[in-house]
Amino acid sequence: MRDAPRAAVPLLAAVLALNSADVATVGSTATRLQQDLHLSYTDLGLVVSLSSLVGAFAALPFGVLADRVARIHTLSVAVVLWGVGAAATGAAVSFGTLMSARVASGVVLAAAGPLSASLVGDWFPPAERGQIYGRLLTGELVGTGIGFALTGNLAGLLSWRAAFLALAPASFALAVLLWRLPEPERCRRRPSQFSQMHEQPQAKSPERTEFAQTDRVQREAVQTEPGQTEPGQTEPVQTESVGAAVRAAKASGATPDIVLAKKFKKI
Repeated sequence: MRDAPRAAVPLLAAVLALNSADVATVGSTATRLQQDLHLSYTDLGLVVSLSSLVGAFAALPFGVLADRVARIHTLSVAVVLWGVGAAATGAAVSFGTLMSARVASGVVLAAAGPLSASLVGDWFPPAERGQIYGRLLTGELVGTGIGFALTGNLAGLLSWRAAFLALAPASFALAVLLWRLPEPERCRRRPSQFSQMHEQPQAKSPERTEFAQTDRVQREAVQTEPGQTEPGQTEPVQTESVGAAVRAAKASGATPDIVLAKKFKKI
């Protein structure tokens, strides 16, 4: 499917939209949840905070899986499980069952972010990824509005259970559409510019080469105190002429090491 990347963008946006709608539905039905299940504000806060915290930690292993497993099928299964969690939330009869359903939903919802980002990275070139991420985030914000508006009205007309149960069929239909998408080929790993910069050998400039030769000859030749001569020499070593000797050797085409050695009577 050549158009698979373009067709996948609205589906991935819908995944994030359902994610936000699920979280927003908890807020829009909070009052009815408290009345029906006899929850305190503390209980309701624990349900929301614990499910969010568990989802945050669950995103880490899903990020690892995104680099190693088939992402399309993994995301499809996660969306199905999320639908089961939404239905279980609508069927909750106590604080414990509500907490279990919300925590389970938080775990599977954590798969949406890493898997969607990995798919976008393999489907689209770097020049297009910014606008693709913008569309996905737009879907996430639209989902928040849907959660507060539609499910809130549904909870007012029917019940808070109907609001959560209505999200389950939408997730099942979305999972079927996701499953039909082809798995994109993973991009080959390319070394970063930072690593290439440090791995590439640096060429020495002529000035650095001349300085190194001068410094080495000075260390080898100048081993005596000022005014003394080395064995075989007839006069003290003049260190200030070393640089000039190197430049003169290069100008004449001779090897600087041989010229310096002759100058200091080393050969």
